[in-house]
Amino acid sequence: MDPKASIERLAEGNRRFIAGQRTPVDLVRRRQATASGQRPWAAIVACADARVAPEIVFDTTLGDLFVVRTGGNVVDELVLGSLRFGVETLGAPAIVVLGHYGCGAVQATCAGDTPEHLACVCDEVLPSAEAARARGGTAEVEVCDEAVRLHAEAMAGRIRDDAFLGTAVPVVWGVYDVATGEVRLHDTAGIDAG
Repeated sequence: MDPKASIERLAEGNRRFIAGQRTPVDLVRRRQATASGQRPWAAIVACADARVAPEIVFDTTLGDLFVVRTGGNVVDELVLGSLRFGVETLGAPAIVVLGHYGCGAVQATCAGDTPEHLACVCDEVLPSAEAARARGGTAEVEVCDEAVRLHAEAMAGRIRDDAFLGTAVPVVWGVYDVATGEVRLHDTAGIDAG
């Protein structure tokens, strides 16, 4: 699958998810079909938040997506290594960094109330939280929502800066609204087929 078709397929799946029209899948048959290998048609970096399940949000099934989940969808060397595998070995044609509104790591960072167990995640989110606050949002939720967007964009930039990934596949970012189910994808305009 080419990158443009991959991104379009994600958008179509998200529209079905929002409408509550999930595609029926025979999971036993799909499990058997993928037992000998995987050929994902997209790689997703998402938050570990239990409400953000890319396979569900994009109405996909076993073997469709190569998903890497971390607190606050933080991209570090482990994530980059995983993505290199997903792209180079498995052939994923595009990468999406998926942030989400209501992210606990972003909210803690924006509030300046970083729990010790989240310190390494919040340290990564802090530049985006500071930039969001500098943009002059009036309500805390506005600042946090802007920080979510800026952080997803920054993590996509981190992937693009990788010597291999930055030239291998398109990298886009998006934000998932946990209330509506909608994913808004960004930086898709330059994706061409092939």
